[in-house]
Amino acid sequence: MYEDVILKCIHEISDDEEKNFLVIKKYFSNYNISIDDIYSEICKWIKEEMLIYERYATPLLISLINNGVDFYRPGLYEDSVLFDTLCLGFKLENFKKILNAFIKNGLDINKRFKSQNKSYSILEYLMLSDNYKEDISEIYMLLIECGYKTTLKDTFFDEYFKKQDYSSSNYIQSMKDKVKAIYDREIRKNSINIDEKIINSDLTTKIKYAIDNVNSDIEVNSLLINQLFGDINNKYGVNNNSLIQRILLEENLNESNLLELIETILYCGVDANYINSDCNCMITTALHSSYSEKFILELISIAVLYGYDINNKHNNNTTILHSAMLCPRCIDILKFYDYLIVLGYDSTILYQDNDKYDYNLEDCLLYASLCNQNHVGEKWYDEKYSKTVFAKFEEKYHGIVEKNDNKKIKDNGLDDIEINDPPIEKINLSEKNLEIIEKYGKILNYNNYISDPAIGRENELRKVEVALASMKKMPILVGNAGVGKTAIVDSLVYNINNNNVPKFLKDQIILEINANSLVAGTSYRGEFEEKLEELFKECSEKNIILFIDEIHTIYGAGVCKDESNDMASVLKKYIDKNNLKVIGATTDYEYNKFFSKDALKRRFLRIDVKEPKEDLLKIIIPKVIDDYSVLYGINKTKNVQKKEFIHLLIESTKINHRVYDDRVNNPDLVISIIDIAYAYAKFEDSDEINIGHFIKSFEDCDRLYDASKEDAIMKLNKLNQCNKNIENQKCKIIKFPCLK
Repeated sequence: MYEDVILKCIHEISDDEEKNFLVIKKYFSNYNISIDDIYSEICKWIKEEMLIYERYATPLLISLINNGVDFYRPGLYEDSVLFDTLCLGFKLENFKKILNAFIKNGLDINKRFKSQNKSYSILEYLMLSDNYKEDISEIYMLLIECGYKTTLKDTFFDEYFKKQDYSSSNYIQSMKDKVKAIYDREIRKNSINIDEKIINSDLTTKIKYAIDNVNSDIEVNSLLINQLFGDINNKYGVNNNSLIQRILLEENLNESNLLELIETILYCGVDANYINSDCNCMITTALHSSYSEKFILELISIAVLYGYDINNKHNNNTTILHSAMLCPRCIDILKFYDYLIVLGYDSTILYQDNDKYDYNLEDCLLYASLCNQNHVGEKWYDEKYSKTVFAKFEEKYHGIVEKNDNKKIKDNGLDDIEINDPPIEKINLSEKNLEIIEKYGKILNYNNYISDPAIGRENELRKVEVALASMKKMPILVGNAGVGKTAIVDSLVYNINNNNVPKFLKDQIILEINANSLVAGTSYRGEFEEKLEELFKECSEKNIILFIDEIHTIYGAGVCKDESNDMASVLKKYIDKNNLKVIGATTDYEYNKFFSKDALKRRFLRIDVKEPKEDLLKIIIPKVIDDYSVLYGINKTKNVQKKEFIHLLIESTKINHRVYDDRVNNPDLVISIIDIAYAYAKFEDSDEINIGHFIKSFEDCDRLYDASKEDAIMKLNKLNQCNKNIENQKCKIIKFPCLK
């Protein structure tokens, strides 16, 4: 009855919820029907149409939910409107949007509903349906994030897995493991019930209890910490007894568990730069204790990830490098120095002693040696060893100071001074090694970059380099399609090719591989594992860094019948046992679906890559136009570099102008428009790019609404006409007799 009315609504759908609701009211105004009944009719129509119009109906349903649909009232198919929606079998992405709208408008996520004379929670109902059996772990996590309480029983899980026949598929079996892992994790969270005696005991007892009970799940650990120590910021962060420093003063603690505990405390919000009254930060405290060198380097890495300023001066005008030199223990100062440089340490920082004398790093090292000569047994003060260390340190220190001086000259704008950068060395691998790795992937170092592929991503790039330097973590770039994740990796390669990276990354090879390409041609059992073993062995031995774009595809890749050893399992094993470095890139959706519930999450540091803001796009667009001019060999006119033109490009590609549900973001969207414009110029054998080419590019763009494209084209035409008028006026002025 209402099919034609719903279709009319569909044709006027937009991103504006208020506008959508006005459209619904307009077309249903002639019918005596409530909002609740309209919602049910749309659900009925979707079910009959087999979800053909699901993508367009989703914003209509959300608009109705936001305008007062009673989701507890009886529905057409089930005992509530909510269950009507759940049983439709929406795609997961649309289902999550609708469920979020329900929750936003007051749905009790823990409420039990009646269906066919039985009582179900939302999760139980979804588990017993056939629509989301492969996505149930992700839905489970969504519900938990929205406040769902884990009340399921083990017997219910057993019945559920038996009903779904999970033993028939390795992929479904892994899904079972993920759901069970989430369930067990929530049970652990809810079962944290510390004895009152421990909570009321002294700090030492609490610390030892925390060390014994901490695990790799940082969220579970944070609940444990909050119960043990209360508000850690107010209690331990502002006085002379910092919690982390107090913990570090304990003896005989398990170093691995201690790192997990410290990371949890920083995760809970404690200031990583806190300095106590003795002029010590947590790194200095660890240096003066009996922890291993590996532990201290890991502690620095974790602290930096939580905002620690590697150049922070303590109250006695020393940095952690000066503290490492002056502490009365044996530490490999060259290794320590290299690691700090990787993290952004400024080699020119001076140390000021009590007599107001400034020491540079060489002076400080010599001063430390003279002051500690009486410490017997320290290899530092063996004369032969000291000379070797001083010689190596002097070479490293002066090299970096000279580099910093050159950078200052460039920063001051003195471009006329010639600075001779060191020559770029070629890839140092034999033909046999190159043949092995090239048959599995693409060596990005061979790419001919015109300029740095990423702008304004210094923070993300620094985090990638820090993670590659870390012994515990590896970087995984997470962000929506088109925001520039791959460009950050290309920027790293560009810096490697130009010797603009820390020493540990110099001459490194970045090899891009694809999970699907590796699977190709492996029809026999064990063949895929052999290919991976050969590749991973070669990379770990030659210090080759793997880049896996769409890294979520490693799950299930290469699985043969009756086997469960996919690429993810092999990679996990090799990361644990060998010195293999990996950079991953994936979307937020895929990360949550695969990584957030898998053990690989612990091995990767998540680096969020957001869509660039308008200020950054204003810098990116002119650079892209310059690069494309070089690539295509086409000149650019002044008109396509004007502020008005750049502003128009940015405004026309904003999110509200993009086709609903299109997953491509800026800067990729605006770059694709520039690319097609240059393609038109090349097709027409034009010597220059002009606004007319961009008008044609907008006409071909299928990622923007028709109305948005028409508006952009109209503005471009106006700008083009305005420029022509200005040029005509200039010609008239030049021809004016009195101005000759």
